[in-house]
Amino acid sequence: MNRVISGAFLVTLLLILQLVHCKFDTTSPTEYQSEKSRFTLTVPDDVSADLYKIAVYDSVDTVIYFSNAKRKTLQVAVTSTLTTTIIVDAIKDNTSVYSGIASVIPGEATSISLKKIENVGVVAPGNFEGEVTDDSKVSLFWNVVTGATVYSVMRSTDGSTWSEITATSDISFIDSDVETGKTYLYRIVASGQGSVSEPSTTIEVSVPAEVIDPIAPSTPASVRAQAVSMNSIEVTWKDVDNAEDYVIRYKKVTGGTSAEVTCEESVITINELDENTQYTVTVAARNSVGTSVPSAAVSCTTLSKPLDKPLVPSNVVAEALSEKSIYVTWDAVANASTYTVLYSTQANGTFTTRISSTNSFVIESLNASTTYYVKVTAANDAGTSDASDVVSAKTQEPALQAPSAPVLAVATVADTSLKVTWSAVNDASTYIIERSVTSSGSFSAICTTSALAYTDTKCSANTTYYYKGKAGNSAGYSSYSSVASGKTDAALSAPGTLTKGTVTDSSIAISWQSASGALSYKVYFSTSQNGTYEVHGTATGTQYTLNGLTAGTTYYIKVTAISGTRESAASGVLSAQTAVKAASVPSGVKATSVSATSITVIWTAVESAVSYIIYGGTSSSSLAQIGTSTSTTFSHTGLTAATTYYYAVASVNAGGTSARSTTVSAATGTAAPSTPTGLTATVASSTSITVKFNTVTGATGYKLYSSSNNNTFTLLSSLTSTNYTHSGLTANTTYYYKVSAVNGSAESAQSASVSARTSAATKVAVINSNCNGCGRCPSSCSRGAIVRSGNKYIIDASKCDGCGKCVSRCPRGAISLK
Repeated sequence: MNRVISGAFLVTLLLILQLVHCKFDTTSPTEYQSEKSRFTLTVPDDVSADLYKIAVYDSVDTVIYFSNAKRKTLQVAVTSTLTTTIIVDAIKDNTSVYSGIASVIPGEATSISLKKIENVGVVAPGNFEGEVTDDSKVSLFWNVVTGATVYSVMRSTDGSTWSEITATSDISFIDSDVETGKTYLYRIVASGQGSVSEPSTTIEVSVPAEVIDPIAPSTPASVRAQAVSMNSIEVTWKDVDNAEDYVIRYKKVTGGTSAEVTCEESVITINELDENTQYTVTVAARNSVGTSVPSAAVSCTTLSKPLDKPLVPSNVVAEALSEKSIYVTWDAVANASTYTVLYSTQANGTFTTRISSTNSFVIESLNASTTYYVKVTAANDAGTSDASDVVSAKTQEPALQAPSAPVLAVATVADTSLKVTWSAVNDASTYIIERSVTSSGSFSAICTTSALAYTDTKCSANTTYYYKGKAGNSAGYSSYSSVASGKTDAALSAPGTLTKGTVTDSSIAISWQSASGALSYKVYFSTSQNGTYEVHGTATGTQYTLNGLTAGTTYYIKVTAISGTRESAASGVLSAQTAVKAASVPSGVKATSVSATSITVIWTAVESAVSYIIYGGTSSSSLAQIGTSTSTTFSHTGLTAATTYYYAVASVNAGGTSARSTTVSAATGTAAPSTPTGLTATVASSTSITVKFNTVTGATGYKLYSSSNNNTFTLLSSLTSTNYTHSGLTANTTYYYKVSAVNGSAESAQSASVSARTSAATKVAVINSNCNGCGRCPSSCSRGAIVRSGNKYIIDASKCDGCGKCVSRCPRGAISLK
C-alpha cells in the first residue's frame, strides 16, 4: 500500500540511504545511466540554521537521494528518467524553521527557495488507515506530522469513551489486545513542539468472529419446576451454549395429555394449568442441527385455592363471675380454628392474651373490684382477624374484716438501739407499735407504719424495754399482740492511745490501751489520713504487727473495740513510715565497643534506684569508680585502641548502695588506616575503565566506590589489591571513582574522586534488505537506536553504541556491525 511520506520524517528514515548515495557520487555516469537532474539550493541570508536536510523522491515516493548539509549553497545531481520531487528543511535546535519543495524535470536545472515556517503547533496525522492481519490483530499506520515527537493511539468500542493504548514515535502500531467478533474505533493524536494536535479522522476496524462448525446441543441440566400460583409453574435450567431455543413438554401425572411450549431463555412460566394438580416437565435444547435428548422429568404441583382468614367475632359479652374471674362469650366464626381473648385494666393499655378453641372463655386470677377491658380475635391458617369491639366488666368486691393481731420479736442492735419485727397480717394496711420500760406499766405509741420492722434508737445502755402492737385496715384494728422485750448492750469504749513499736521496710508494730467490755480489736490502716481505711486484721490482745507493707511509705492506723456484733468508735490515728529498702544489684549489664577509643555500658533499670555508680579498669580484679549516671547507660571515652576494659555497676538510693553487678568486658576497636593516595582512572575500552591507587600500610583491604554524576557514590567492590577493571560500561560515558582503606571494621575516609570517559563505539549496527519488520530487535536496544520505517526497521547511527545485542536477536540475519 503506497502512502505519502513527509520530508521531516525522512530525515530519520534515510540516514543509511545517504551513505549509499555518497558512494554512487564517486563514480562518473556511464552511457547506460540516465541523464542527471540538477538543482541549486539557495538559502536566504537572514536564515539561521544548524543543518539543511535535502531529500529527493521519485514518482512513487521512493527516496533516491538524501543529504545533511551545512552550506547555504549546494549543487545536487540526481540520476533519474522521471520527474523528481525535492524537499528541503532548515533545522535549528532540532526544529524545522524553514522549508521548501520543488519538482525537477530530467536534464533541467531548478532553483528552490526556503520559506520561514510559522510555529503553529503540530497538526492531526493524515492518511490514517487500519487493517486486520492474518492472525486477527489490527495493524494501524499514518503519515508523519512535522514537529511531532509522540503519537498517542486512542481506542474506543462505543465512540464516546476513549483510552490511550500506546504512545509511540513510530507511524505505525499493531494492536494485539483485541477480541474476535468485535468492532473497534481508533484515532491518533500527535504531540511535539510544545503542542498537541486535534484527533485524526476516526476509523472503524472489525475483527471477524471465529467460525465454528455447528453441532446439535446437549441435554439441558439442573431442570427445576416450582409452583408460582394455582394455575402456573415456573421451569428453570442451565443455559446450553449452542442452543437457539428450548422445547418444554408437560402433562398431568394422572389422566393428562402432553403439551408443548418453546422459548429462547433458560426460564419459562407455564400458565393456564389446573389448581392443586401435579404435572411432569421435560426440557430439550434445539438448534439448526437438531434437538437434544429431553432432560429427566421433574414434577411440580400447582397451589391450592387459598383459605380466607376468618371474620371479626361479633356479639362479645363479658360479665363478672366472682371477685377474681370474668366470663366472656361471642358468636362462633365460620372457618375459625382458634380464638384469642385479650384483656387489660386499661382500654388502650397492654393486653394479656389467652387462647380458646370454643366461643367462650373464663378469665381467672384477676384482682377484685377491678374493671377489665376485653376483645376477641379469630384465627386459622390464612391469618388472624381484626379484634372485636372492646367490652368491659368489673370483678366483684370482697367482704373486708378487721385483721388479726401481729406477733412481735425484739433484737438487740447496740447499746442505744433495739429492733422490733413482725410477720405480715392478712388484709392489714397499717401497724401501731407501743413501748414501756416495765411489762405491766404504761405503754405509749412510738410509731405507725405499713412496714414490718422498726428500729428504736432512743434507748439507754444496758436497759430492758417492752413492746406490743396491733394491725389495722378500713374495717378496724386488731387486739394488741403479746408483749415482747429486749435489752440494750452495755456501753463499749474506744481503745486508748496507740504507740509505734518496731518498724521495718515491710512492717509496723503497734500497741494500745485496752477498752472496757472489749472482747477483741479491729486494726484499720490507710495511706491517707483522711482517705478510706481498710481492715488489716484483728487482735485479741493490745498488740498487733501490720505486715506486707510497702517500703518507704507513710501509713495511718486506728483501732476499734469489738464485743459480739458491737464495734466501738475508733481510737486516735497513729502515723508511721516504713523503712526505705536498699536498691538491688543491677542486672543485664553489657559492654559494647563503639570505636577505637570508646565503649558503651548499659544495664537494666533497678526499681527504687535514684542513681548508679560505674566501676571500670583494664583488669577485672582492680576496678575503680569511673563515673555515675542517673540513666541506664554510660559512655566511656578516651580509651586506648585494641584494649580490653572491664566494668561493673552498683545502684544507689536512700537505703544505701547495692553490691556490684557481675563484671563484663569489651575491647576497643582497631584504629582506622589512612586514606589511600595516588588514585587514577584510565580508559581501557569503550566498555571498561582501569582504576589504580597506592598501597596503605596497615590496611587489610580496600573499598572502591563509583558514581555517574560525581555526587552520589555507591560501593562498587571490596578489594585486597590496589587495581581494578570496571567492565560492562556504556560507550562514550564519564564515570567517577573514590577509594577507602579498611582494617577489620575500621574504614578510612574516602579519597578525592577521579574520573574517566569510555571511548566511543568503533562500529554501529546496520539493517539490510532482509528485514521483514517482525519487531523483535527494538527490545534488545537499551539506547533506542532501532526505529520503525514503514514495514521495516532502521538504525539511528547517532544513538548506536555498537554493543551488538540486536545482531543475535534478529532471526533473519538482517543486522550486522560495520
